[in-house]
Amino acid sequence: MTHARLLALVLAVAAASYALRALPLALLRRPLRNPRLVAFIERLPYAILAAMVVPDVFSSTGEPASAAVGFAVALLLALLGRSLPLVAAAATAAAIAVTLALPSPTRAAPETPSGSLRSPAPPAGEPTPVPQPAEPPAEELRVFSADASFDLTYPSELRILLVGGGGGGGAECGGGGGGGAVVEIASTNFPAGSYRVAVGAGGAGGSGNSSPGEQGRDGGDTTFARVLPNGVADILFQAPGGGGGGGWGGGDFFSRGRTGGSGGGGANSRPGGAGTHGGKGGDSLPPDGGYRRPAGGGGAGGPAPDVNLAKDQGTSGAGGPGVASDITGTNLVYGAGGGGGAYNYRAGPGGSGLGGHGCRESHLPEGDEHGRDGFGEGGGGGNHNATSAGEYRGANGGSGVAIVRIRPLPADEAAALAASWAESESPAPEETREPPLRAEPAPILPPAPDRRPSAPPRRVRLFLRLLAGVRDAARPSSPARPAF
Repeated sequence: MTHARLLALVLAVAAASYALRALPLALLRRPLRNPRLVAFIERLPYAILAAMVVPDVFSSTGEPASAAVGFAVALLLALLGRSLPLVAAAATAAAIAVTLALPSPTRAAPETPSGSLRSPAPPAGEPTPVPQPAEPPAEELRVFSADASFDLTYPSELRILLVGGGGGGGAECGGGGGGGAVVEIASTNFPAGSYRVAVGAGGAGGSGNSSPGEQGRDGGDTTFARVLPNGVADILFQAPGGGGGGGWGGGDFFSRGRTGGSGGGGANSRPGGAGTHGGKGGDSLPPDGGYRRPAGGGGAGGPAPDVNLAKDQGTSGAGGPGVASDITGTNLVYGAGGGGGAYNYRAGPGGSGLGGHGCRESHLPEGDEHGRDGFGEGGGGGNHNATSAGEYRGANGGSGVAIVRIRPLPADEAAALAASWAESESPAPEETREPPLRAEPAPILPPAPDRRPSAPPRRVRLFLRLLAGVRDAARPSSPARPAF
């Protein structure tokens, strides 16, 4: 329970308790005449006291039978008008007598200070069994394609692979989207507890429904966090999404590749975006012989290669290479960049031959032009010679992924890890200050300035006198007291 909620409950209880006492004083201005209401108010304290005391009476001895007999004796003597000491002594004696008269098997076992029942003692002559630690669970592999939470029930060694979402390709002869960043964490020990994974979505390709062509959208970030006792997720590792590819036309803002985990490819003679974790997006070259040459997006494993100038000057740029990992047991490539879109020639291929290929002419993006979900690949750039407005759009980037390989630790390593984490998370002790060895003389202070309030200005004094006169005039007149 948070401090704010606890304070709210305390204030609510205080308000209710005060209202029960203040409302009768505020509402009742004359003596009550209704006999039923008077009787109800007179008996209300006894009813509240009975409701508070009676339930605890039947659990006071640990035996319902003895508690019931003691309560019956006390009730009988109270109805007969006996004194309070006699009632209490007789009820206690009756409860003790019934408890001693009951057979021993029906008595409850004594409780430990924590409230749980004690374990039965072993028979005489047999050694006391030593509790054995539970066997750690088997090694497992978890692949997260969407946001999720999971619990480590045992301290474990984790190997983690995080891949951000791939960027979308730019529209209308646009640049390829950058691949999502690939962050791999080598085997690291983690304590038991709750953990949370957020998987970045792939960026949408530029719509291409109007000119200038839109940039592709950036891919989402993939994160791995530990959930603290207060419920806050403490992000430990993060893989940013890839940058979107530039669109054709509209100047530098629309055509430049966007920055991301890997940068998006440029279009319309504009540069590609920078990569914070992976490669830079390719730079779009000026038109040559009427051919426009959008560039590919950067990959997690390196920048996009230059546009081919030697033979096929109209060929668009390829996407940057991805990063290989065998965390699943199979060597797979993640975070490849998307290829540049087509213009009167063929489009650029995806990075490592796997990223989204540049969109072919005169058709909607489909198939291998979109980045693959679960691999963080960038989408291919859109084409130019389209028969409808929708065909100008770039391809979508693929969503990211989080892969965790879990190997439980042996008992001795688990105990040492728990102790080290507890020590690191414990608050630092407050610094203590040593007392001085000898009393130091008090410093000589300058005389304090005169802080007596100065008289208010004349206008203020006149205004105060006016207010006093209005106040006295508003008061009801009272008869003058005779002077003796």
